[in-house]
Amino acid sequence: MSPPLPPGSRIDGFTLLQALGTGGSARLYRVSHPEHGPELLMKTPRLGPDEPAFGVVSFETECTLLPALRGPHVPRFVASGPFSPQPYLVMEMIRGRDLKRHIRPGGLPLAELAELGFAMATAAHSLHRQDAIHLDIKPDNILLREDGDVVLIDYGFAHHARYPDLFQEESRLAVGSTPYMAPEQAAGVRDEPRSDQFALGVTLYQLATGRLPYGVPATLAEVRARSWTRPTPLRALRQDLPPWFQEIVFTCLEPEPERRYASCALVAQALSHPDSVVLTERATRLEKEGWVERLWRSWRRDPEGAGRRRAKPLSPSEQAQVAPLFLVAFDPYEPEEALLRALRYAVVRVLQRDPESRLACVALLEGAAEGSGTSASERQHACRIALHHWARQLEVPEERLSLHVFESVDPAQRLLDYARRNSVDALIIPAPRDVTPAFRFNRSFLTRVVEQAPCSVHVVRPPQS
Repeated sequence: MSPPLPPGSRIDGFTLLQALGTGGSARLYRVSHPEHGPELLMKTPRLGPDEPAFGVVSFETECTLLPALRGPHVPRFVASGPFSPQPYLVMEMIRGRDLKRHIRPGGLPLAELAELGFAMATAAHSLHRQDAIHLDIKPDNILLREDGDVVLIDYGFAHHARYPDLFQEESRLAVGSTPYMAPEQAAGVRDEPRSDQFALGVTLYQLATGRLPYGVPATLAEVRARSWTRPTPLRALRQDLPPWFQEIVFTCLEPEPERRYASCALVAQALSHPDSVVLTERATRLEKEGWVERLWRSWRRDPEGAGRRRAKPLSPSEQAQVAPLFLVAFDPYEPEEALLRALRYAVVRVLQRDPESRLACVALLEGAAEGSGTSASERQHACRIALHHWARQLEVPEERLSLHVFESVDPAQRLLDYARRNSVDALIIPAPRDVTPAFRFNRSFLTRVVEQAPCSVHVVRPPQS
């Protein structure tokens, strides 16, 4: 095994300041560079006759994929070096705490579970939209920034639809952490983004109870057994957890990917809007299954099902768009009925094109009217009634619809923040009019939204008479 590099060593202008430890297949160092900053993280692979061969493949995979990824949920790539004379990978040093510190006997409070689950699902969805799948999500690889954003680290086992998959090419053997591994991943499938969702479900279960749902399997055969075994229900371990939380976690833990949520964005949506979660048999489980039921499911299982793939699987980014989220924002007190009808017509058309799509209806208010004598709660209540009346005419199933009232001194920023936080796929807003009282979607509002929105924006105007 190659010895660790001593402090003070210099590699391509990077100065090694401190050895931080050894990971599964790499050594970690804190380094600095005059052009890139004083707080950087360097990885070097562990090389030697006694080191596992997959460590080199893992290091090469991360060096290939990390430069292709962007956003707050991924460490910023700085530089990498070839295998001769000294291979290395440098990225930003994430100042935050890892999720392992949140695992405790008895689990976390529900509010914290929902918040962490939302952040993890949002991070995974961001990765999938970039055509990447992490395939090793676990508390060790999840860091929390000070602002609450989740950063997913360690991309040595990851898959990217636009780059060669070295693990797929060299071997069909599964790689990953067995306590968090999905059944299809254990069968060698590496292009299924919902494998990350299974790992999120395992992590949420662990955060809620302090224990792993399937224990620590020693073999891949034990991992594949998840296709016909069920973990102890969450509500049997914690009676304070509501049925909707168990529904979400157990949907993520479905053995077949097709029975999980269509995307991690839907997981985030469910955790942030529990009133929209449709409860099924999963939510009512209170006792661990008996051996007869387990034997029956084992007998009925498809032994090839976990490894069978469709002829042309969807890429991660395509899969992430299977259930898009559309956001329509308007003033429910809009006096022009023709404009409200035009908005309804536009919404119906986009929903019909995507049968699994979801809709968020947002009523935007610009602060409270001075001297109106109306309290904020009264305004919110009256506005929600008007919004519900407008949305009811769309005939959208309750599980695909959420209603929100945003009252802000800066409605445009409030709308943009919601769109970014919830990975909105398209915004639908009314066009401004030449004569418009107060805010009412004026031209400056429209300009800001169109220029800064993280998605496409559809501007609707009523038909001309």
